[in-house]
Amino acid sequence: MAQWEDQPAPDVVDNLTTDDATKALSAAQGKALNTKITTQTLSTTIDGYTVRGAKSANVVSIRIYKDGNPNFSSYTMNEICTLPDGWRPAVFTIGTILTAGYNTNLIYAGSVDYKYAPAVIIGTNGKVQIGIRESITNMEKVEIFATFVVP
Repeated sequence: MAQWEDQPAPDVVDNLTTDDATKALSAAQGKALNTKITTQTLSTTIDGYTVRGAKSANVVSIRIYKDGNPNFSSYTMNEICTLPDGWRPAVFTIGTILTAGYNTNLIYAGSVDYKYAPAVIIGTNGKVQIGIRESITNMEKVEIFATFVVP
């Protein structure tokens, strides 16, 4: 039986398309493959809201949006949807909300406008809620953005 020292080193390939089992994969391509495996995307509709997200390792970036007037109630937390398992934050998270009104050029981001003061929270149970001080009517669209760590 030959010693391992007597064996020639395998050729190294630096791509993810070669299917020759006698060749070794480079470390750079191993890393690229791992990135492809660990990055996930989410694209769905939940309770009338479009939810788009990307997850790499345990970090999620998410966008939730809806065209039209969602009719939020004043002085209360309005539950809009629940994120699916695997896409829920490890700790209570605060997001950013953007809303655009019909007869106005105003865009309210976070709590920039004191009168409306919208806020977004995402609980560890995945419930996404919007709190608003006073009703915002005639909205064209609502968008929520958040980045958080998942367990």
